[in-house]
Amino acid sequence: MITFRKFAAASDGKLVRMYFTEARLGPQPEQATEALGQQQLEPGSRLTSYFTGRDAGPAWRSDMPLSVARALGINSHHAPKDEELDRLFEGKRADTGEDWSKHKREISGYDFTFSPHKSVTLAAE
Repeated sequence: MITFRKFAAASDGKLVRMYFTEARLGPQPEQATEALGQQQLEPGSRLTSYFTGRDAGPAWRSDMPLSVARALGINSHHAPKDEELDRLFEGKRADTGEDWSKHKREISGYDFTFSPHKSVTLAAE
């Protein structure tokens, strides 16, 4: 099953963050990654935690290009803080809260949710 949602840039960033993080507060403990060339690979514990409902909370993509992180005001070496996520969901820079583009933003994000068959969750457990 696939669900699709759009988030308006005029949304309250805190409410959008609470939707995505299921109201978990603050940064959670860092997950270990393994270096393989230029990529950081996650050993699988985050995926397993996600499917079993023991997710460690929000994290930046380990393969995010530095130019994208700089444009959005993100320090991808640290877990996201609630205020940073709130600003991003409002179409603003994570660090300063300024608009991250000169163009007017109507939509700040999209949510595609792919729900696997229940057997996937059971296998992960």
